[in-house]
Amino acid sequence: MPTGNEAMEALEARLRENPPMLLDGGTGTEIERRGAAMHEKAWSAMASLTDPDIVRGVHRSYLEAGAELIIANTYPSNRHVMSRAGLASEFEPANRRAVELALEARAEVEARGRAAPGRRLWVAGSMSTTTFTGGLDSDVLALGGASDHGYQAQARILAGAGADLLILEMMRDVEETLLCLDAAQDTGLPVWLGFSAERDTRGGLRFYGSQAPFEEGVAEVLDQGRAPQAVGVMHSQMELVADAVAAIRRAWDGPIFAYPHHGIFEMPNWRFDDTLEPEAFAARAMDWVRLGVRAVGGCCGIRPPHIAALQEALARDYGG
Repeated sequence: MPTGNEAMEALEARLRENPPMLLDGGTGTEIERRGAAMHEKAWSAMASLTDPDIVRGVHRSYLEAGAELIIANTYPSNRHVMSRAGLASEFEPANRRAVELALEARAEVEARGRAAPGRRLWVAGSMSTTTFTGGLDSDVLALGGASDHGYQAQARILAGAGADLLILEMMRDVEETLLCLDAAQDTGLPVWLGFSAERDTRGGLRFYGSQAPFEEGVAEVLDQGRAPQAVGVMHSQMELVADAVAAIRRAWDGPIFAYPHHGIFEMPNWRFDDTLEPEAFAARAMDWVRLGVRAVGGCCGIRPPHIAALQEALARDYGG
């Protein structure tokens, strides 16, 4: 396994190369679509323990579709969600096993020679501030104790299980994002920072589920001097990506990634909208690439066929 510095340097080099890096699609939604049971308060958090073959198969499908980076099933597995769902004892096993399954899928695909040709494959651990209650909740930080809040514990578990990097998903405020970012960076692994946006009543962008202006919030986080390796827009409608990328660019001169969703979440299930054809998704994603996005994929509702179509589009534009 590469050290944090080696992984940092290798990822930095990859983000400078063409074609842009291809990410996976939605993990939790694809696990759900394939039949894994969703927990009423923790969504797909337990699937890595209850349905490991499904989880491993989802990762394998994305890698075989051409993805270079897959994200472990840990977005819903933060400590406060698990505790409130009555799953506190499963917090560490669920996070650890999720990373292990992604690593196993990578090993299987590499052994079969079915990975993206000439490309190194990466496994990311996901961290989020989600509560599944529609908003942020500051008291969740107290569940782990003031000296060791849940984000620190989760970051250590993900790093210890072998993740190559950490991706902070659906960041939508300043205070908790900084706590999450500090915890992730303390591991020494590369860290990607993904913000979520929505339209405000005047057509501008704000943090998802918040009244805080998006661009100002992104700038405030980045002004703290805790520079991640890449910054992007995640868990946001595709129609917002271009504006969100522009807003991030005004606050950040490093690599930007795009990872939007398609459909609607109604806890504990994703309401699938299958109207988005893979080729249509690929066309949109190539528009983001032309805006300078250096890594691209999709989250909830985006499936292996969408990633395969995007891989073909990238190959047409860049060769290979």
